[in-house]
Amino acid sequence: MCLGAPHTDGVFKQLKDLSAGDEFEIELGDGSVKYYKVIDTKQVSEAESASVLFSQSPNVKNQVNLITCGGNFDSNSDQYEDRIIVSGALQ
Repeated sequence: MCLGAPHTDGVFKQLKDLSAGDEFEIELGDGSVKYYKVIDTKQVSEAESASVLFSQSPNVKNQVNLITCGGNFDSNSDQYEDRIIVSGALQ
């Protein structure tokens, strides 16, 4: 669940700006860094998000899927309606 006011910054605030071919890195707890290339960015409803988040591209051996809130903010439920999912392939 993505909670909080729409003006609150989060660690993945700019995730929606990534597109296929962009590169990003993830630092692991031991200080090592893994480099990924974006293979897809999708905005889906909250109801669809689990099936997209836990999927893997058939031609990608090592993939990571990142998720954050997106779409309209529903002040009644205090959450966003959509999720943005970025899939990346290990380089």
